[in-house]
Amino acid sequence: MAASKKAILDVGREASFQKLRRELLTASGFEVSSAGSFRGVKKLGAKRFHAVVIGAWVSPKDRDQIVQLVRARNPEASVVFYYDGKIEGTELADAILNCHGDHADLVRILEHLFSKQKDGGKGGGTTRRLAAIAVTIASGFLNLISTLAWDRIELSSAMF
Repeated sequence: MAASKKAILDVGREASFQKLRRELLTASGFEVSSAGSFRGVKKLGAKRFHAVVIGAWVSPKDRDQIVQLVRARNPEASVVFYYDGKIEGTELADAILNCHGDHADLVRILEHLFSKQKDGGKGGGTTRRLAAIAVTIASGFLNLISTLAWDRIELSSAMF
């Protein structure tokens, strides 16, 4: 679905997570630019991004400034925030992902958000956010069920 080479800005402070996101997004056909902070984003110049992905450990101040800058250049840009444990001030995000979840969720979320952009964003930003959160919750729930099932299988095997 990323055939048109959508430009993604990936901002993060944790190198291994940022590398994983870059590899996943690039392998999925996206063009990825990376930065570690708002200052780093400004150094990228006036590039127009289709989406911004912001890692869990980027400060709320940087996060908000980055979103404002990206959306000033492209008001339709999708915004994904990662969180670790808890997150506050997510009003600017279209989707929120747990940094310890399945990183493949990022590609699914972006493709979903881009499909909403393509059909005119019918339903508005709130609907986009709710749909993206629902996909994230469903994926997390499936991961939990598979983990619990695996633990139960291991426990059953240990009993015999």
